[in-house]
Amino acid sequence: MTPSYQPGDYDLIHSRCVGPGILKSRWRSYLADLRRLLAPNGWLQCAEFHFSIQSDNGKMTEEHSLYKWGQNYRAAMESDRDVRIGQSLGRKMRQVGFSDVVELLIRVPIGDWPSLWPFPW
Repeated sequence: MTPSYQPGDYDLIHSRCVGPGILKSRWRSYLADLRRLLAPNGWLQCAEFHFSIQSDNGKMTEEHSLYKWGQNYRAAMESDRDVRIGQSLGRKMRQVGFSDVVELLIRVPIGDWPSLWPFPW
């Protein structure tokens, strides 16, 4: 059977928010597969989370329901998933041969935190 995607077919690949679905042990091969699909001088753009439910204004305590949910979610996922893959994705990309890797952290607020508007990045 012929593979659906041929090596070198793509100038740009965009991968976003797939982290919760990828096993920790699969990241290296996933990125290597994407690299294989890129044409010479092609670009890979990845956007992943560094999961962290917190409050910048101090209103969310450890008793807050959203905080508790976040702790439970992390505990459930971290046995075989990396819910904070965003912090190590650049390093993993370099390990499989990507060059000129640029990392950018963008804050994604949840809820009514008007002190963050407009976003200070």
